[in-house]
Amino acid sequence: MSQKKVEEYKEYKKNKKDILKKEKMMKRLEIAIALIVAAVIVGWVIWSVAFKAKSSDTTVEAEAVTYFNVDDFETYYESLPLDYSTLNNQTNEDSAE
Repeated sequence: MSQKKVEEYKEYKKNKKDILKKEKMMKRLEIAIALIVAAVIVGWVIWSVAFKAKSSDTTVEAEAVTYFNVDDFETYYESLPLDYSTLNNQTNEDSAE
């Protein structure tokens, strides 16, 4: 080995702990930045979809309301017998006629 390589190796060995610590910190920083960028992109997509859905809801037309007169139904329902024995008697009388 040349003298230059030997000196570089000794320097590396002397500062190995600091070098590894710096590399580890840079790796963590890269991961953190990647996570932040991913979170911003996902948030932007969700926001844009929600905003687009919200803006399209404002163009909904009012639905027509229909009212029914249920007086005839109530009158018919009240005229029905409460027990089935009177119903059988009425059907027998109707069939006899």
